[in-house]
Amino acid sequence: MIYDFWRMVWQENCFSIVMITKLVEVGRMKCCKYWPEDSELYGDIKITLLKTETLAEYTVRTFAMERRGYPAKHEVCQFHFTSWPEHGVPYHATGLLAFLRRVKASTPPDAGPVVVHCSMGAGRTGCYIVLDVMLDMAECEGVVDIYNCVKTLCSRRINMIQTEEQYVFIHDAILEACLCGETAIPVIEFALTYKEMLRVDSQSNTSQLREEFQTLNSVTPHLDVEECSVSLLPRNREKNRSMDVLPPDRALAFLVTTEGVAEGNSYINAALTDSFHRPAAFVVTPHPLPGTTADFWRLVYDYGCTSVVMLNQINQSNSAWVRRGEPPPASPSCHSAVTSVRALSPSVSPPVSPTDGGGGGGSCQTNPTAFSQDPTDLTNQNCPASGTGREDDAQFPSKLQEGQLVVRHFQFLRWSPYRDVPDSKKAFLSLLAQVHNWQRECGEGRTIVHCLNGGGRSGTFCACTMLLEMIRHHSVVDVFYAAKTLRNSKPNMVETMEQYRFCYDLALEYLDALDCLSEIENPYIQRDQCKKKITRCVSSCGNKGDQFAETSCFLNLYLFIQCVLFSKECINENK
Repeated sequence: MIYDFWRMVWQENCFSIVMITKLVEVGRMKCCKYWPEDSELYGDIKITLLKTETLAEYTVRTFAMERRGYPAKHEVCQFHFTSWPEHGVPYHATGLLAFLRRVKASTPPDAGPVVVHCSMGAGRTGCYIVLDVMLDMAECEGVVDIYNCVKTLCSRRINMIQTEEQYVFIHDAILEACLCGETAIPVIEFALTYKEMLRVDSQSNTSQLREEFQTLNSVTPHLDVEECSVSLLPRNREKNRSMDVLPPDRALAFLVTTEGVAEGNSYINAALTDSFHRPAAFVVTPHPLPGTTADFWRLVYDYGCTSVVMLNQINQSNSAWVRRGEPPPASPSCHSAVTSVRALSPSVSPPVSPTDGGGGGGSCQTNPTAFSQDPTDLTNQNCPASGTGREDDAQFPSKLQEGQLVVRHFQFLRWSPYRDVPDSKKAFLSLLAQVHNWQRECGEGRTIVHCLNGGGRSGTFCACTMLLEMIRHHSVVDVFYAAKTLRNSKPNMVETMEQYRFCYDLALEYLDALDCLSEIENPYIQRDQCKKKITRCVSSCGNKGDQFAETSCFLNLYLFIQCVLFSKECINENK
């Protein structure tokens, strides 16, 4: 059977294979694994896996195909959509539309037909084919005819559209595609395209960027009471900082650690959201309330989070972590039957004098925190008696025992309380770089992102993280897709026009750093030139001997250079 499949692919000169099922769903095998992890022979056909690219909603595998007696090799790509739920249809069409566009863009014009399959070769397969045909029709003719397309398809193969739910989903997906259009911008065209998007039309008195944001608002799902039923339960109401910002049930992060916890206490106001590369990579939550701080640490432990990003100012009476050198507060936040939390050495980056969260000279304060399921597991013996405030001095337990976890807490200090966007794009890029480096060091841990209400600021951080992933790996910028993906999980993410524009501005800042980098191929020369720039900048500061002015000058250049070096590191990583 597998041999027949590959024989068909060879015979029809197919380049693209679209797979819309998992191997196992609801505990039952839905599809056999017909491809190798390395190289395998199926009859007289040899299939070799060349590379695998895994994204949040789909995986792309590239194979080399050889057949005995034929000198030529064929390249075949399998596009495996992994986000179709086990029951029903996807909640939104954003991911499937991006997947479909990727397949179309990757398939050579001279290739044979696209192979599409799910578990039964109907239902999901039919939905994909109808979407593909109708989007081509909309582009070429400006109209769609879903009814007759489905009718024709079902006359050729029975049950190609099996349910009313699938039929409605097709309409919703085509509507979203027609309303939103193609929003991805190649990086080589980004600067000019963005400049044009900012231009205000004299007749409509609006810009393309504002129209795009209005379109985003129009296609953002509006939550009904039924969709937030868990958050609105009487026993959970007091755990919500704001009743206007609630996680939908479909994205809710439930607490699973139950030892020593009141029965039924599995709720926390937190939503799981995708990054560009990984499903449920972010856990977005409001700043903990005094009564939910223990739940916050349960959340960190239950979901294996290795980074906590804090985007609001710290309230000393309501701190969710412990500071090194201070006794743990007498509250469930640090000692309970569930967790024991201990702070290691804090640091401030860039390396200027440490601040206490009030918004001093530093842009980001990091607090390495270790905690374990058993309060006796972890001691302070590995923590130094005093810290210098540099990240290099953070010391961790040399060997973690089972049930222990080290988390790094990043508090961003350059976001004024009454502003919608950060005070500095370069400082925000530095934060993104530090979180990226720590996450890469830790492996596959999730990132908790929180601001006061778990909304706009948190969404802006997640969206910017996604944009940098797109730029580094696909050389495109798609702010609309990033914001829409996040809003599908939590509608108040990237909630203002200012935050939406900031995402564009940050992408431009990052690309400017890459342009600067491309002019300097040798990283050692680059560092030397950076030092010269620092010297020139500091020496030209307006007030000679004014330490604050010199520090500000140094800070801006330091942050910019750090972003450039981060970009270089990512480029080398993906070569």
